[in-house]
Amino acid sequence: MNFVEGCHGLVLSLIEVSVLTFQRALARYERLAIEKNSTTVLFSL
Repeated sequence: MNFVEGCHGLVLSLIEVSVLTFQRALARYERLAIEKNSTTVLFSL
């Protein structure tokens, strides 16, 4: 494997990891927002 292929693989795996991390953070944020909304709905009743 030459240098360019190694760099390309490294960049691809970095992109993959950052996308997964972003999706996980987004899911966590959405879940928190949903929980917060449901508690505000409960308190407003």
